[in-house]
Amino acid sequence: MNLRQLTKDYQTVLVLSAGLIAIGWYFMLPTVSIAALVIMVLSASSSRLTALFAKAWMGFGHVLGAIQSRILLSVIYLFILTPIAWLRKAISSSSKKPTWVDVRHEVANFEQPW
Repeated sequence: MNLRQLTKDYQTVLVLSAGLIAIGWYFMLPTVSIAALVIMVLSASSSRLTALFAKAWMGFGHVLGAIQSRILLSVIYLFILTPIAWLRKAISSSSKKPTWVDVRHEVANFEQPW
């Protein structure tokens, strides 16, 4: 494993541990703080465990991001774009023209298409 990737993994584990310690301190949950300390000690003892913790955390982030983006885009579509479309449809004065086009299959169109 190269040094740059190992440094990124250590940074990821450090942020994960700091976040867990902050959550444990704020909500007064000592087990969460102890879990953060265990993660820090294990990652300090082995670079493979550090890479494993970082990979698991990043995988969790990717899954959470995929779920969150779909929910967020659905909410935007439902509550922002749909009312705008309804408002435009109500305000616009559409002509009574049909929305389809008559297709004519004439020989001249097929002989010289351009």
